[in-house]
Amino acid sequence: MKDKITIAIPVYERYDFFEESILSAINQSLQATIIVVDNHSSHNKFRDFVLELNMPHVKYFLNESNVGMVENWNRCIELSDTEWVTILHDDDKLNEDYIKNISRYFNDVNVGCIAVRCELGSEPSTVFNKKYDKTSDAFRINSLDYFMFTNLSPFPGIAVRKNIAVKAGLFNADKFPISDYEFWIRIFENTNIIKLNSILAFYRVSITQSTSNLFNQITIETYFQHQKILNGRTGLVKYLSLVSLYLMYESYDYGNVSDSSFSNLNQSTLINAFKKIKKSIAFPGYKALLINVIKAYKLRFYSRYNAKRFKSI
Repeated sequence: MKDKITIAIPVYERYDFFEESILSAINQSLQATIIVVDNHSSHNKFRDFVLELNMPHVKYFLNESNVGMVENWNRCIELSDTEWVTILHDDDKLNEDYIKNISRYFNDVNVGCIAVRCELGSEPSTVFNKKYDKTSDAFRINSLDYFMFTNLSPFPGIAVRKNIAVKAGLFNADKFPISDYEFWIRIFENTNIIKLNSILAFYRVSITQSTSNLFNQITIETYFQHQKILNGRTGLVKYLSLVSLYLMYESYDYGNVSDSSFSNLNQSTLINAFKKIKKSIAFPGYKALLINVIKAYKLRFYSRYNAKRFKSI
């Protein structure tokens, strides 16, 4: 299987969770090629760890200079020499059966991107760590509207055909801090995306994340991206999209949203909309109702994927 997919780990300076991350790649029940792409760190810890492993399928690459975080993601894709590639950040993890579950679609020419459900938290739970001996159901994302209500994944666990990633134009650093979100939209426009209904990736939420202090900018840029998709949609769809964005913003702020915090958004239309939503969801039961309506509406963007099941190679 290592000739089919590369698990690429972009790294720079931070070493805190790196060993956990790479070991989750090494300990896959089906082996993959693993590359560590160092964005010119000031230390040799990443290199030394890979050298000590002494595993032919685990390789270390050092950039001659710091190319920036997003461009280093592109380096991960460029340096992979397999048909498929997935990017795993140095503080995230993959379930040991991740490759096993997605591999059944590697030979399906109708599929160019495979995502999985992702657990968010400070540490993985027993749900993430359980074995997935049985293959899970897969659903095709069948509408661009999907991206008005959610990202494809926080990032880990998304595998893409290298040629599709190149065709789509790779990640755009100018779109930071939503470079990944914007990239998955372009991937959708170039291929079929399927999503497995199993938690096979873990996204660590911590203050050491590069995006942990950027949630205002993330919200604004996501709002502008939504406006491009929302053109011609009904008023209800636009409202539900705003509510969904508000709930994302609220989660970034751990539920401590106040009218004063909206001023940091520096976008009057969005601020006014968020204030109205905040006021409306204060009514008992209304927030839960909106969440259920959004969940029901999102079901329109999925269809069960019934293509031929290929066996793992």
